Amino acid sequence: MVTAVAREQLARLRREGRRCKLIYTIVNFQNPAGPTLSLERRHELIGLAREYDTLILEDDAYGELRFEGKPLPSLYALDPARVIRAGTVSKILGAGFRLGWLCADPAMIPIFQSFLFGGGVNPFASRVATYYLRDHMAEHVALLVNVYRAKRDAMLRGLWEKLRDTDVEISRPEGGFFIWIKLPTGTDTAKLFDGAVKARVQYTAGTSFFPNGGGERHIRLAFSFEPPERCYEGARLIAQAILDARS
Repeated sequence: MVTAVAREQLARLRREGRRCKLIYTIVNFQNPAGPTLSLERRHELIGLAREYDTLILEDDAYGELRFEGKPLPSLYALDPARVIRAGTVSKILGAGFRLGWLCADPAMIPIFQSFLFGGGVNPFASRVATYYLRDHMAEHVALLVNVYRAKRDAMLRGLWEKLRDTDVEISRPEGGFFIWIKLPTGTDTAKLFDGAVKARVQYTAGTSFFPNGGGERHIRLAFSFEPPERCYEGARLIAQAILDARS
């Protein structure tokens, strides 16, 4: 799906006499839907970039947080000359550590450095992150994976307990923070919003992720913040709000 959409957009730009300068993608546990790009699709995407002579920005903010399945090679590993790989420690160390990194062709680095209008990264924070992760990253990430897996499973359990008799579609991401739901047939989204407000649960409407229209029957849930018991409770509340919103 990703490569088909990319091909259509690249072809349109070519017909209009314009050139795409960059393809942006989240290949692991994509936000909002949570899927991971297969190895075959990764090769296809790189093939498209070569065909249309453009670069790829690979956003891998969630890549370390894999709960199950086998890790796949990054786009950067498959074509380091054409891919810029970006990551962050904010998902594995703390949201307040706004530290990121890039893997790119060395010739590109001075250009990226010119965008650092604030004078560079926070030296203190970067050293704290470096010294901690240098010796503890593997064990720390392993701990996080267990924590987030428990949250995901608790949320899925709560959703399915309430919605199993409907035609709802609920994603089961292999990692990351997000669950993507295709609402059951007949769900009134206005009633769902009101019901969620009354139940004091929050979701993000699917329309927020479709700049050109779409996503009306979808919502995104995040399980990154609350503990498993709260994820379970909140999932049951939003699931009941969905049931109450069906016409």
